[in-house]
Amino acid sequence: MLCCHCKKNQAIKTHEKTIDGKKQTEYYCLDCYHRLFISAEEAEKTAGGQIAMCPYCGTSEEDFRVRGRVGCAQCYRYLAGVVLPVVIRMQGDEAHCGKRREISDEREEMISRRNFLQNRVEEYMRAKDYAAVKKCSEELKKLKKALYEEDAGHG
Repeated sequence: MLCCHCKKNQAIKTHEKTIDGKKQTEYYCLDCYHRLFISAEEAEKTAGGQIAMCPYCGTSEEDFRVRGRVGCAQCYRYLAGVVLPVVIRMQGDEAHCGKRREISDEREEMISRRNFLQNRVEEYMRAKDYAAVKKCSEELKKLKKALYEEDAGHG
């Protein structure tokens, strides 16, 4: 559905109004909705100059509190006062660090050594140095077994 104002962009936001007792819904693109319904004065709180509403999608702090969701990516910036504490409470920090199991220094060393040996085996195979391949492969096999047993102990 196209925006009822500019008739060019895809309508994303709705605006309801009552005319002669009848409820009418109009559909707007973000740009037109922003221009027509969200002014800078409405978007800012007087206390501290914090923004109470996202000027891009119209999501207010109250909307976020009720739904628990932001309306667009810009909400993280404009509603930071309410959004960031929730994000920090959920993931422990403002920035996402990814999901990663804590590993010991010893295990990290073993993994690094395994990767090194795998590369060496490939190099020796290309060079057709089969004695060196056999030696590295034996050490690699022991290392993989130790890593596997450690994984089995944590699983």
